[in-house]
Amino acid sequence: MKKTILLFVFAFACMTSFGQVRVGLGLLGGSPSGDFGDFYDFGAGGYIEPKYSVTDNLEVGGHLAFMGFAGGSFSGGGTSVSVSAAKVVPILAIAQYYFGTGVKVYGGLGIGPYIVDFGNVSASTSSGGGSVDAGSDTKFGFSPKVGINLGGFDLGVAYHIVSDLNFIGFNLGFHIGKRG
Repeated sequence: MKKTILLFVFAFACMTSFGQVRVGLGLLGGSPSGDFGDFYDFGAGGYIEPKYSVTDNLEVGGHLAFMGFAGGSFSGGGTSVSVSAAKVVPILAIAQYYFGTGVKVYGGLGIGPYIVDFGNVSASTSSGGGSVDAGSDTKFGFSPKVGINLGGFDLGVAYHIVSDLNFIGFNLGFHIGKRG
């Protein structure tokens, strides 16, 4: 087992030194929209993005993230409803294209499953109340993204389109390895 781990570390180090592979790590923020925004508030989390340079301007890879969105509460007609935090895990295949040769502005697209845990929903009225698990689901979606790379730091914004689970995501991260 140790030999296998060392082999993977060595292979990654060799590919990174030649500029073919790099890994992005960072923080995420998100603002839900549409139906998702009716029940949940701002979210935060983190991500990892291993990428391979196909050409000087094109990278392909994966995006694995975890985001937690704060639950909300509302009341009306004598009923009070509160929703606990939702957890979203996107697992996306991604492609990013860097425009120009010296410019570090990019556009990209991610596509794949989003694993969602909606948390609990609690309701109460003057005559009582209760709580129910809102359940989990896996939904397919995609996310167009634009951003800029500043000396190894990455700033980007993506719009995640996942049926009734749409949200705008913001990232701040850094890269290990150089773009090819």
